[in-house]
Amino acid sequence: TKPWLPRPLRRPLGPIVRGFERRAEQRMHLLLAEEGYRDRFTLEHPVVPNTTYVPERPERGPGTDRVVYLGHLSAARGAWELVEMGRLLRPHGVRVEVIGAADSGIRPMLRDAHREEAVQWYGFVPNDQALRMISGALAGVCLLQDTPNYRSSLPTKVVEYMAHGLPVVSTPNPAAVSLVNGRPEGESGTVVPFGDPAAAAEAVLRLRSDSLLRERFSAAGH
Repeated sequence: TKPWLPRPLRRPLGPIVRGFERRAEQRMHLLLAEEGYRDRFTLEHPVVPNTTYVPERPERGPGTDRVVYLGHLSAARGAWELVEMGRLLRPHGVRVEVIGAADSGIRPMLRDAHREEAVQWYGFVPNDQALRMISGALAGVCLLQDTPNYRSSLPTKVVEYMAHGLPVVSTPNPAAVSLVNGRPEGESGTVVPFGDPAAAAEAVLRLRSDSLLRERFSAAGH
């Protein structure tokens, strides 16, 4: 999924990367950033996951006129789906705000979408400022595609949305589903199919029309 890696080299490099990992395990002490990385190694290694600051209470409750995406943008992270969702929501008075740097191949599409006001793209914003920007949004969006890495990786942006009381709209990667629909505290958002910006837009409009649902998702997520 790395655009800087020439496509013909991606599959052959897989075994080479595995070889580096095996050699590293034999020669070094390893710290893993994801539980999902454990099965890549033979020995047990401590996991130090990315964590999210959770405020005592959300600064603002969910609003009605904007949804947010926070994080790096790439094709695999659903950049096209975000833009199309923005085009679908614009006639309904809902703005899609995109906060984060983007892969080089994605930037022209985002610049065009920004000019036509399909999305509001801010580019890179320091994390503490970005977290203040997402506060009070109608929803936080995570439209990752179905790739092997995303099937096992915890989507930190979903945790950040929940921590700040934002209802979540996410694709059905297993780790995201366990966060959004699988917690004993209750559901914190809506899961939509892969590659379906219309379903994502519909989920947003449903949230906008149902204040009780917004508040329930917000409280459960936080």
